[in-house]
Amino acid sequence: MGHVYFVITREPLSCEKIMTHLYRSESFLSGKDLLFKTKKVKKVKTRRFPEGFIILSYDIEDKRFFKKIQRKIFRSLAVRALPSIYLFPYAVQEHFPSVDEIREFLQESGRVYRSPVVVPMQPLSLKERIYEYHRALGQMTILRARKYEQEEKFSKRMSLELKTDVKILKERSLWYTQRGIDLTRVYDKAYKAVLRYRHLTEEKHELIGYFNF
Repeated sequence: MGHVYFVITREPLSCEKIMTHLYRSESFLSGKDLLFKTKKVKKVKTRRFPEGFIILSYDIEDKRFFKKIQRKIFRSLAVRALPSIYLFPYAVQEHFPSVDEIREFLQESGRVYRSPVVVPMQPLSLKERIYEYHRALGQMTILRARKYEQEEKFSKRMSLELKTDVKILKERSLWYTQRGIDLTRVYDKAYKAVLRYRHLTEEKHELIGYFNF
């Protein structure tokens, strides 16, 4: 039996189309597509870039769960390929939610599709996607910190949210940096923005030392 191929394209896909047409026996790639094929590989247990990945897609009709889902996925090592399509490294992921934990969580709110283990046929393109995704996460954290600062919203709740976000970004960045994708600058920029907001909040509420990372 030959390989089964998966294509992640920028074409908008409904959940039904994802589940029925993600499989392709023959595929023609655009410059932005990601192509994978099924292959038996060992789960990585060392600080080596994982050879295999698992594709998880979902369809959630109740938008009230959207934010909760995004927070759960953010805490994992998943990388967003497209809206509602994520890539999970096939590797030992201590201290991070696994793909099966995320799948069980998503099944409470909607339909979920989980691929078998697949390997990227363009590893460099995938590494670029991983870097850009984390750069976007870092930028969102920076923009939130600046927005709160400009609007003079110096609340403990917002401060704790930013503190949590930058801590998760640090853990994610360290994991991928140890495996050859240097995300040090991505984390550093986000950390500095949150640090500035931290100092302003401490001054406002006289909470010196409240934000130790």
